[in-house]
Amino acid sequence: MNDLDLEPVCIVTVEPAVEPLLLADAKLFLRVDDTAEDVLIERLIKTARRTVEDESGRALITQTRKLYLRRFPGCTIRLPNPPLKTAPTIDYTDADGNAQQLTFAAGDYQVDIASSPGRVEPAYGSSWPSTRDIPNAVAVTFTCGYGDAGSAVDERAIHAIEIMLAAWFADRENGEIPPAALRLCRLLEVW
Repeated sequence: MNDLDLEPVCIVTVEPAVEPLLLADAKLFLRVDDTAEDVLIERLIKTARRTVEDESGRALITQTRKLYLRRFPGCTIRLPNPPLKTAPTIDYTDADGNAQQLTFAAGDYQVDIASSPGRVEPAYGSSWPSTRDIPNAVAVTFTCGYGDAGSAVDERAIHAIEIMLAAWFADRENGEIPPAALRLCRLLEVW
């Protein structure tokens, strides 16, 4: 086993249903009146949203993610991509190789949604169960994001998307992130 085997992996399992910047608002920002560039603009909006999420470490619009761990940590599981919206589901492979699930409703663990990032800890007076020593023995499924519409998203994130959109629309071969957009992402960054 090498150190990479211990690194957590987090993937998006359910993409956001909408983007934080509507096509009409993006076209207004870009001063585009016709529909000829709509497909390109929509693709650039999605790319810019994902870039803001990657650079800031935050989920902008409600989405579902899954965090894979080789084993339970000593105490706290920090859930990436805040804000955390719901108590997660925790599936794991026990020491005997059987699939198991911990549930919040059963009182198996406690959740801190108020912190950024959100945290999950064993219930008071208990500890995490033992797992089989295999990759991805623990899978934590959670919902995160500011909300279901762009109106719930921090304005700095929206403006970072607009800045990227304008730069990439004007210079289509340039995939660089504009410095002003990066500065806004840094203000949102999770520590």
